[in-house]
Amino acid sequence: MAPSLTTSASPPRTNIRRATDAALQASEERRELAERATGIGVFDWDLAGGRVIWSSEVYRLHGLPLDVPASAEAWLESLHPDDRARIQTAVDALRVTPNGESEVPRDTLIDNEYRVVLPDGTIRWIASRVRVIAAPDDGPPRLLGVNFDITERKRIEATLQLSEERFRYATEALAGYLYDWDPITNRLELFGGTEQVLGFRLDEVVAEVGWFEDRVHPDDLPGCWASVRAAFESGAPGYLNIYRFRHRDGHYAYVADRSRIIRDETGRAVRVVGGVSDISERRRLEDERAALLEREREARAAAEAAARARDEVLGIVSHDLGNPLSAIAMCASALSSSVEASPERVHQVLRSIQHSAEWMNRLIRDLLDVASIETGRLALEMREEAPGDLVTAAAELFATPARERGVALEARVAPELPIVRADAARVLQGLANFISNAFKFAEPGDRVTLCADLDTAGVRFAVVDTGPGIPAHDLAHVFDRYWQKRRGGGERGIGLGLAIVRGIVEAHGGTVAVESTLGQGSRFSFTIPAAR
Repeated sequence: MAPSLTTSASPPRTNIRRATDAALQASEERRELAERATGIGVFDWDLAGGRVIWSSEVYRLHGLPLDVPASAEAWLESLHPDDRARIQTAVDALRVTPNGESEVPRDTLIDNEYRVVLPDGTIRWIASRVRVIAAPDDGPPRLLGVNFDITERKRIEATLQLSEERFRYATEALAGYLYDWDPITNRLELFGGTEQVLGFRLDEVVAEVGWFEDRVHPDDLPGCWASVRAAFESGAPGYLNIYRFRHRDGHYAYVADRSRIIRDETGRAVRVVGGVSDISERRRLEDERAALLEREREARAAAEAAARARDEVLGIVSHDLGNPLSAIAMCASALSSSVEASPERVHQVLRSIQHSAEWMNRLIRDLLDVASIETGRLALEMREEAPGDLVTAAAELFATPARERGVALEARVAPELPIVRADAARVLQGLANFISNAFKFAEPGDRVTLCADLDTAGVRFAVVDTGPGIPAHDLAHVFDRYWQKRRGGGERGIGLGLAIVRGIVEAHGGTVAVESTLGQGSRFSFTIPAAR
């Protein structure tokens, strides 16, 4: 009898299936582990059939529960409302046409970035990279893509953007620009508002050291480089240079250049980072402040000098008024005690009283004239006068004093002089002060000449003497109030005569002048405008 055969239900095929399933499961597990490790989710979208397959990481990235069916609608619903319309437009471009083709060519790589709103309300940024591929049987195209989390990258980008904005706003607020200079290669980079400082836009500036050297003021450039070299050689942390830079419109602006020097391990300067700002307005205010302080200092010094001069004048006035008052008192006492005094003695005493009173009146009149001139209230009675008549009257007034002093007094008037409009008494007062000043220092045998000549300003009246002259350094002060020059003879006065002349002449619209040479004499003059 032949042996019987027994068979089983194809155990080798079952084992192969089981092995295949196990391998697939292991591969899926490895894929999921890789996705979780990398944070990358994978999806597959059949454009024609609309079937979508998501990996578990896609669910996690979009904050969707695993029991939500994968679909384009569910995916779009998870997007931030502000991004949904933009992404929807991109998706619509991928739709398959009736003939089974997509509007996007196959093998096209598409990148998108969008936000999703997680169940707890937080925002997550997702980057999506998709490739349009052909189906294995050359059917309708499919989308195969990946999603990954870029929230941290977006946070860093936002931080950098905020930092750049702060940097830009800071440079704009400083009205300046920044630079990064490599002193070894001379490479130069610029940032910020060059237009505010230099007048050139950033794209118009040539980023070369030579371009800037050509625009620094020639007087400032050597000092700038000396400061830079000194900072490099001394190991200083930086330097500050203030110099003038030629603006685009041609004017020079003051700028402040502050730097920080970066060195290598040997101490050599390898990088200089700095900023340049426009300080023209600040410099202008500082200059105005310095000028104001200087004017204040000069005004204070002038006030102190005037106060000292007034104190001295008061002492002189007190002395000069005291002398005639004492003389008047003595004469009055002599008259009262000398009952039987001769007429000649009485007449002599009365002349002394009269002379003293006239001297007192002249002092008082000079003080009143100065006060009137200082307040602009000098009274003038203007009439048309002939210059020759004014010179003749002054010469006659001083004829007797000249003879008594042994001084030759002459009058010289140029022919055909125009008529002047003047206060004759005030003009005579000015000439009298000039003549008295000449007599004060004249010696017997000296000459004093009164002149009237034609001048572009009208008529120039002058008193020329052959006296000792005035030192050059004193000429600028002779018409100042309360200024007097001490002479060896101890002459005293309150220093108002020449100042009064200047006030009288300026009230007429004229000018005063003085010329003098030591040992040869002086020439005092003033102009009076012609009447017509």
